[in-house]
Amino acid sequence: ERRLRIQDFIEKRNLEESQKDEAKKNELAEAKLRAEEAEKERRHQALKHWTRVAEDCKEEEERRARQGKKEIPLSAYLDGVLSMAEKDGKIPAQTLRFGKGKSAEQKEDPASTKRGA
Repeated sequence: ERRLRIQDFIEKRNLEESQKDEAKKNELAEAKLRAEEAEKERRHQALKHWTRVAEDCKEEEERRARQGKKEIPLSAYLDGVLSMAEKDGKIPAQTLRFGKGKSAEQKEDPASTKRGA
């Protein structure tokens, strides 16, 4: 009878260990999935931001053209930046400067853009 109790104890312990291992495995898989989803969302938001920046630059370029100002087109430069953004999601934080001294980081705030107001 003592052997049976010892064997039951060992079986219970092994079962608990395997359940703990399975729970850890599931937890790690869920964490990995959450990290992948967060990265996809970050890339989506970055692309959305740079698309908005491109639209703003093109509007500024059109406004300058209407005023007769001859300058290097912003959209040509921005197209390269956007293709880089789409390629790997790594966006240079302060690549662009805008009229009135606004940086790309300031443009990201919807309250500071005319669309967000």
